[in-house]
Amino acid sequence: MKTITSIIASGENLTVEFKESKTKLNKDFVTTINNPQKLNPPFYLNMETLGINNKKILHIEVPQSPSVHTLNGKIYDRNNDSDISISGQNANIAKLYLLKQDIAKVFREIGFADELGSGVKNLYKYSKAYGGSDPVIVEGEVFRIEVQTQLETAQDHEG
Repeated sequence: MKTITSIIASGENLTVEFKESKTKLNKDFVTTINNPQKLNPPFYLNMETLGINNKKILHIEVPQSPSVHTLNGKIYDRNNDSDISISGQNANIAKLYLLKQDIAKVFREIGFADELGSGVKNLYKYSKAYGGSDPVIVEGEVFRIEVQTQLETAQDHEG
């Protein structure tokens, strides 16, 4: 209880926000955060209801999430004390995913990849179709993929 009163006394800042509600905030809040059509992926939060100075206080601690979430289908980035929509801003979405250390999702979100592993399947498919042979994958400290083109194939047959 002492921690909550000291948080209230300190006022709002970059990590603390106060909201006032005259309605059923607790129920609406829980319904929203557990609804993947509202908040996706859903996010589990601990809530504590306290009574201070004859007022009902709902204390919700929101830890930093390892995921990028959408709210009503939009992606927001927290910038100081405001939430900025970055939906449709591929560079900013990529930065957010990189910040969250999920590189595979970066490429799916900005349309450069479909699903994990689909690039390798397409690499084999199109290498055969356009170059006539499978790609050569050379592994080392850095891996390299060699794809033969039709021009290289034609030159190989001439020489």
